[in-house]
Amino acid sequence: MSIIKTDWQQSAFYFALDRERGLWYASCMETFTKQVLELLLTIPRGKVVTYGQIAVALGSIRYARAVGYALHRNPDGDKYPCFKVVNKDGGIDEQKRRLEADGIEVVDDKVDLEKYRFDFVEICH
Repeated sequence: MSIIKTDWQQSAFYFALDRERGLWYASCMETFTKQVLELLLTIPRGKVVTYGQIAVALGSIRYARAVGYALHRNPDGDKYPCFKVVNKDGGIDEQKRRLEADGIEVVDDKVDLEKYRFDFVEICH
């Protein structure tokens, strides 16, 4: 059985397996980062997603850490709203002010994912 992967899947795959590949790593991660940033632009006002949701949307839950790395490479925090990405429990760090400005209620440093989680499937159908 052979598995065919798209460019962005290969990018995350190589990032996850070999962090020491120099330019190959940078070039692959750049492609993956662009995919992550493009997904951020689809999250509507008042909604959040988890690292895992982005990873699954890009092909595998295994990419969750790579998503976090890609978000740290965000070139423009105002354009690409990485503050809308929370951990799997809805927990946040420095995001509280920006989330609340986006209309998302934060209680005890957590976001109610049942109320505010955005599902990428909504834009795919």
